[in-house]
Amino acid sequence: MKKGKRGWALITLAVMVMTLWCSSASAAGTWAVVSGTAYLNVRQQPSATSAWKGSAARGAWVEILSSAGNNWYYCRVVSSNVYGYMSGNYLQTASQSSSGTASGNGTVYNPGTYVNLRAYPSYEGAVVGQVPSGAMVRILANENGWYYVQMNGVYGYMRQEFVQTSGSSGGSVAWVNTANHGKLNLRKGPSASAAVSGSYAYGTQVNVLLKGNIYWMVKVNGVTGFMDSSYLSTGSVTPTAAPTYVPWPTVVPGYGYALVKTVHSKVYPGQTVRLNMRQSPSSTAKVLTQLAAETRLDVLSQGVTWCKVRTNTGLTGYVQTQYITLFNLPSIPTKQVVNGKTYVNLRAGAGSNYQVLRQVWSGATVTVMTPGDVWTQVSYEGLTGYMMTQFLK
Repeated sequence: MKKGKRGWALITLAVMVMTLWCSSASAAGTWAVVSGTAYLNVRQQPSATSAWKGSAARGAWVEILSSAGNNWYYCRVVSSNVYGYMSGNYLQTASQSSSGTASGNGTVYNPGTYVNLRAYPSYEGAVVGQVPSGAMVRILANENGWYYVQMNGVYGYMRQEFVQTSGSSGGSVAWVNTANHGKLNLRKGPSASAAVSGSYAYGTQVNVLLKGNIYWMVKVNGVTGFMDSSYLSTGSVTPTAAPTYVPWPTVVPGYGYALVKTVHSKVYPGQTVRLNMRQSPSSTAKVLTQLAAETRLDVLSQGVTWCKVRTNTGLTGYVQTQYITLFNLPSIPTKQVVNGKTYVNLRAGAGSNYQVLRQVWSGATVTVMTPGDVWTQVSYEGLTGYMMTQFLK
């Protein structure tokens, strides 16, 4: 009995569906971290020339849903929930070993002196701190002979020869170190909304499989899952308190940091947009670069409307405060007026030729709206205007 065209079409369709399912099943449920690049693009198709759908910053968690061949994967970016194709060249899984991924702790070694921490991986990079020999740093990446490290909330680059490493992303250990000695949840995905598969007591040892932003993939008592890294400590013994670090001999004044928020496009739903970093605090100023969601920035000067920031490559500019999340900084930035026993003029514009709105006596506290090198926009008792930055401390 011959089959009709419709019958053959149904059989062909079933075979195609089964083939696709098998291909997807082989990679589904695999978690990876963006590695070896500042950010990784998400494409509409598995090609570097395909339409751009979004991006994920270094350290961001990605769920690999299926393989598309030629080292391309169909993925979901956890932080933005954007779906698309990503290059496997910049995705690291727990079973891989990559030079661009987190590699545990390290000890600075330069007997009798210190090692410079630089803004980007070059001897030309600005020195953002000097770390004494013997201090512990957390190694986040390895880039062309330089380690990208973190210490006391400060991030920068050090030459590898001055850092003695301990542990790795695939074999290091950590301990649950909650502030209140309570239990820490083990989740099924790298997100606070992921289902909880277990809770583990303070001091529980876990095996760290892969480190990403905020969450680490760990294995504890034979169960693999994700834990919030802010409640994990690394070391050779069970910690009784948060890790102790050697204080910085030099610190950038007013030091804090920020992460770029995830903002979804109003024109293309599901896609994220990048944040403009401008040459000056104005929406019409020259755009120096565009920052992907979760990009980490050093905050050099904080303001309610604009912040002066620096990227990990040393680029300095301004971003709108509403699009970043601030850390280690006050919720409302303030400065004190300092000019001996006299006052400072609050002017209508950034210049000595503008109208004086009022005279603010030395010792008064003002709210910083927009920081500036010469003039700073401030708010005082309901008036917003400009003061010379040199009189604000």
